[in-house]
Amino acid sequence: MRSILSWMILGCFVSWGPSALAADEPLDLGDYQKLSILYAGAPGDERETAWVEFLGQHFAKVGKISLEELSNEAAAGYDVVVADWKSRYVDGEYQSDRGHRVRLDRSFSKPVIGIGAVGAEIARRTSKLTWL
Repeated sequence: MRSILSWMILGCFVSWGPSALAADEPLDLGDYQKLSILYAGAPGDERETAWVEFLGQHFAKVGKISLEELSNEAAAGYDVVVADWKSRYVDGEYQSDRGHRVRLDRSFSKPVIGIGAVGAEIARRTSKLTWL
């Protein structure tokens, strides 16, 4: 189940996001529903609330932590990490104080689905992926 195709399918599901699927539309994800997901984001942010609720409807185990706490140890009990942070834009204006620098060393081994700019920051720092 840990094939590249498996993670791509899961990534497509997560990319639909909380607003794309109605709560009364349960999906049959088969074996993927057995996955445990760690949401690493901005504690208390409305995005955290929406994502954790959304993921909890579809996966066996969902945990949440601050993105600042993300490490091999914190992710040890999970199959996949969803990394997110606050929107960098408020009312269409870029807010420079809303950024976050992800600090993962090269030994971090969990699959990560990055949402927005955080995905690029993880890719740049771990050299596992990069922009095309």
